[in-house]
Amino acid sequence: MNGRMFHVNGIAKSGQIIYAWPFAYLDTCLDFSQQGKAYGNSSIPRSDPLHDRLCKTTQRLLNILPKPSDSLVFHLELYENLDENRLPDDDFVLCEIAARAPGGSITHLIDLLSFQKDKSQSFARLDFRASVSLPISKLSEDNEEKVITELVIPRQPGKLMYIPRECPIHNLTYIPIADVDRPTIYEKFDVNGMNVACRFITHTKTMNEGQELVEKGFQWFESVCINIPFDEPCPATLIKELHRYFHRKIFL
Repeated sequence: MNGRMFHVNGIAKSGQIIYAWPFAYLDTCLDFSQQGKAYGNSSIPRSDPLHDRLCKTTQRLLNILPKPSDSLVFHLELYENLDENRLPDDDFVLCEIAARAPGGSITHLIDLLSFQKDKSQSFARLDFRASVSLPISKLSEDNEEKVITELVIPRQPGKLMYIPRECPIHNLTYIPIADVDRPTIYEKFDVNGMNVACRFITHTKTMNEGQELVEKGFQWFESVCINIPFDEPCPATLIKELHRYFHRKIFL
């Protein structure tokens, strides 16, 4: 599939969606694990027509698929349909739908998007209440243009010597994850290991603005982290890093 990839996460009751959070992938988990690319997500604001199209497609799928009679927590993945001969309502192609909460960092993004003003609420709380058929409170959305974007930066093969603890870029939350107190060797993606170097999160009004900001963070990170080949001698590393330091790009 050549189109963009999206995921819709939500809760349905008696087959009808009561909450839905659509996101666009900025490269996927498969790209992260197989190609070493940064993986990310960008929420789709309710002011964007794409939000309504994704929610309507999700409801169409729920209408034709078997589902529980009470509450359902779901995670749906869709491809954009670029076929010129597609029918008017066939905007997307189904990848998968699962009767479960989204994985990875997505629930954290939903919390940042919808529950910042009410710390007593969270996606995990809604998930639990839905799973035991308890009433779910109505969510009040007061900002149709709020977008949250993240980018997760993978480790690269080599020995990670240094990552910064703070980022100078305005309106960008930087979360260092890799432990560099003792340099560690990384060969390739390992489902049982730590594969992440750091994470960037930002709140913006548009998806493009958010994507540009996390990409800027990625460029900054690549310019300052020190990841050396397995067998590179220390003097060569020192000379190379001094040269890079004096020719570095300034990020503000």
